[in-house]
Amino acid sequence: MQTLEGDLEVPWGCCPDKFSDSEDLCIDIPEAENKAIGYGLQNTLAILDVCNEPNIAARLCSDYIVEYEGVMYDDWYLPSLNEIRKMNIDKEYILDHGDTYWTSSQGSYNNYEYAEEVFGWVDQCGPPYNPSEGCWHVGNLGGMYKSDCLKVRAVRSF
Repeated sequence: MQTLEGDLEVPWGCCPDKFSDSEDLCIDIPEAENKAIGYGLQNTLAILDVCNEPNIAARLCSDYIVEYEGVMYDDWYLPSLNEIRKMNIDKEYILDHGDTYWTSSQGSYNNYEYAEEVFGWVDQCGPPYNPSEGCWHVGNLGGMYKSDCLKVRAVRSF
């Protein structure tokens, strides 16, 4: 799995700002509720089928293109919750310490105003403590409001 790193923070999409006076409700996308590994692309496509906003997490990932040694890679997507959690196994893909990122997994159980987020952190792993070798972790809080702006980490499978 390859990843795109970035500092841009954008909304998940399909939901008005939680502080606005809008009477519009968030759009429910049940096809984007899967949290399992292998469903990030499906979730991303489901989001893009429904959400028309230009600068949302799924669209930034889907529109991302990398050229490397004359080959164009344009098959990027927003990872599912468990896909991005798996990134902490290989430190090359670690999320930035203390930052929060969107996943493509919408909240479920009638909680579609929220989407799943993840954050990375490091600690010293327990005794014997070695400050130069921290243990990386990826966790989530159970969802953020879809209009909140978080970082995005695009991935592609190969």
